[in-house]
Amino acid sequence: MRAGITIPILPGIMPIQNYLSFRRMTNLCGTHIPDDIMADLERIQVRPLSLSPARLVRPADSRFALQHDDAAVKDYGVRLSVKMMRALFEKGVRGYHLCTLNLEKSVTRVLELLEWVEPDATRHKPRLQRVRPLLPAVSLVVALCRS
Repeated sequence: MRAGITIPILPGIMPIQNYLSFRRMTNLCGTHIPDDIMADLERIQVRPLSLSPARLVRPADSRFALQHDDAAVKDYGVRLSVKMMRALFEKGVRGYHLCTLNLEKSVTRVLELLEWVEPDATRHKPRLQRVRPLLPAVSLVVALCRS
């Protein structure tokens, strides 16, 4: 027991899904992002537009020839989550709160890379089940189960 805390504290892990939503959330929360993570994200968050041979003329300002590379950012978010969870596991942490925000594929990939679930083990047809709503607007949850 440290500082009078008598219940377990679970670290929350939310894989980065895309650059803009990550920046929006961290700005909203006032979260400090380590410089190395920001440098990585700045480097990978944009990629050149793929131009067809008919559109080889590029604008003079190269900023217009870039677009957000959400797939690369999402992959980075998965790898970063795995790295953090491995480090926490080595320090003895055995519980985690994985935040999906209804984007469960990244969390599934994290669990697969950690080898905590078998590949494709969670990719079964979801079955809807009625549950007692916690909030008036939420009355259904998707439960992943094997058929």
